[in-house]
Amino acid sequence: MKSIVQKYGGTSVNTAEKRAMIAKKARDVLAQGILPVIVVSAMGRYPSPYATDSLFSIIEKEKADKRSSDLLISCGEVISTVVVSEDLKAKGIDAYPITGFQAGIITDDNFGNAEIIRIDTSRLEELLSQGKVPVVAGFQGTNESGEILTLGRGGSDTTAAALGRYLSSEAVEIYTDVDGVFSADPNSVEGTRLLEQLSYDDVLAMASAGAKVLHPRAVTHAKQGQVPLCVMNTAKERSASHTIIGSETISDIPFLGISKAEEGSMTRITLFVLPDASEESSLIASTIEKNGISAADVRIDGIAYSFLTDNAGGADAVAMLHKTMMEYYL
Repeated sequence: MKSIVQKYGGTSVNTAEKRAMIAKKARDVLAQGILPVIVVSAMGRYPSPYATDSLFSIIEKEKADKRSSDLLISCGEVISTVVVSEDLKAKGIDAYPITGFQAGIITDDNFGNAEIIRIDTSRLEELLSQGKVPVVAGFQGTNESGEILTLGRGGSDTTAAALGRYLSSEAVEIYTDVDGVFSADPNSVEGTRLLEQLSYDDVLAMASAGAKVLHPRAVTHAKQGQVPLCVMNTAKERSASHTIIGSETISDIPFLGISKAEEGSMTRITLFVLPDASEESSLIASTIEKNGISAADVRIDGIAYSFLTDNAGGADAVAMLHKTMMEYYL
């Protein structure tokens, strides 16, 4: 059975209008003769009543044990599965809500930040064989003892990628509020460009440096299963431009992008350059100097060239370097 896993975050499931987009995309897949498997996060963000942080707020988080906390916050995704399924069924799609436990997701024993160690896909395959559309609770699984655990940051993305791996899906589609992965944060930097084809390894390097891309665990599962990982915009057609993460990076220029991450009182800025940052280190260093940016603790590792600068000037430095590097290559 051919399948495509589609994952939707909290802001993509919290209104009827957005859930209508989920139904449309599911119908698009079904029309191709492929079965969708939908993964959902908890609805909305704090203070939305069923968001993860909202559920945390009803207990004394610091005093509660991790087992109890995981049991509580796993409810947010379960609620989403039912709400999304009911909307899909109202639109003629035979949806079936299912928890991480019911989907066969087995984790280790690390409450609050569990790792998926395997997935028994027999229940999902049975549902798919019946023509049903499983709506799976992201961010959760169960250990060998039957305890419910959550997967930590990026947990629903990881759920989707792992399901794609174990189901040998055609693709995993991660839906967000942007078109894909960009050369810098499009909300704070002008003139960014969409990176349409990236390799698993390059995305892992970008994520480890603090770039706002997928969680490394999700990318690793996709890589292990050799499943294309697509980052797409919830509000747009599936045919719209987006990022595909697969076996290779295709770019018309060596400069992929730039990110920043705070390290105490300093900000680490990282530029990503193909095929190896060391080959462009002189250019990057002179660009930093010409722009009057303070740089300490320079590190070059694979495609990443990074340095530390003052927090106060971090955002301006990112915008300036992005503009300069783009102008140089284009």
